[in-house]
Amino acid sequence: MSQNEISNYVRTAEDVKKVIEHAKLSENDLKPNVQPIYFGEKFENYKLLQLDEHIMEDLKCGQTVVFKGDHNETAVLCTETKTYDVQDAETSNSILLLPELTFPDEEFNNKELTSRKVVGIFHKYFEVKPCKPRFTKLRDLLKKCSYKGSELEKEVLASNKMYTFEDLSAKIQASDNELKDALKEMGTFQIDGYWRILDFEYECRAVSFLLNLIDEQSWSYNAIPMDETLNILGELLPPVILQHIIDQYSTWCESSNLSHTHRSLIEDKVCRFMAVGLLRHCEKFNLADFKTAWQGSVPEGMVTNLKQLDGTVLVDQSSHPQTICYFNEQDLPDNIRQRFFMLFQARDKWTFNEIQPFLEYY
Repeated sequence: MSQNEISNYVRTAEDVKKVIEHAKLSENDLKPNVQPIYFGEKFENYKLLQLDEHIMEDLKCGQTVVFKGDHNETAVLCTETKTYDVQDAETSNSILLLPELTFPDEEFNNKELTSRKVVGIFHKYFEVKPCKPRFTKLRDLLKKCSYKGSELEKEVLASNKMYTFEDLSAKIQASDNELKDALKEMGTFQIDGYWRILDFEYECRAVSFLLNLIDEQSWSYNAIPMDETLNILGELLPPVILQHIIDQYSTWCESSNLSHTHRSLIEDKVCRFMAVGLLRHCEKFNLADFKTAWQGSVPEGMVTNLKQLDGTVLVDQSSHPQTICYFNEQDLPDNIRQRFFMLFQARDKWTFNEIQPFLEYY
């Protein structure tokens, strides 16, 4: 047969019967939907993506599924609730793409031969695996537009480096639900629709205003009258910042008669913040001296303990005297291998309890 005859060749029912006979099969054991397969003259430029049942379900429900990643980042795929790592995968078998192929369990009314065309042959596909969202860039972006006081807002506005939720969603490799949780965990707030964090030095000043007021008024940290607090501190801090500090470091009193008028400081959060303030600019601190200074920095009645600082500090109990230093889990890379590398650069040996706070997220 000539090449032209081969390319125009179409299987007949007799051809199929001969194939069945050569394969030593019985026609009665086969489905009636016979589909001869032919290769198309040219293949479309498709990419194959393997999806799990959760992504498929999201697509069926009409939810958005997007790829995220800059040129210097490996791609991730995000649904509304989950993030997936995307990697090239190879298969030794050839994967044939036939858009109109009918499967055995599908209804097939036509008992005659129906030709199907192959529009692509693949030996690679994209494999997706659930992964943790990547928030290092989020912290970096928000630090560049941190709130440092009303007098410096013009400078921040001029930099044109502020972000709405939509801006962050487009830049950060995380699902929208994960991004919302991260923004809450980081203690962010909104000004004119833009997400911001407080500059640490400014936050120290704002928290000090609140703690000094409690001390001056001899209030219990478990029962802070909100009306008076808002009236007094409203002269020192912008309303949005004052409300943010109150929301971050206090909660409404559990007592029924005070539940709508008084708030209680969150002990662990306040103690942790004051510890970071003491350690942030020190390379190392004598542990005994630090404990004394730390306890003296928190409101009367609060009790400090090192457990409050899990994931924030390194304590060296082998040195003489024992020391403590600032070592924040949030400053470590998202990549787990890089994170392990930095952890073992900081310390040669770890116990499980020591390293767990720095890996708990993973």
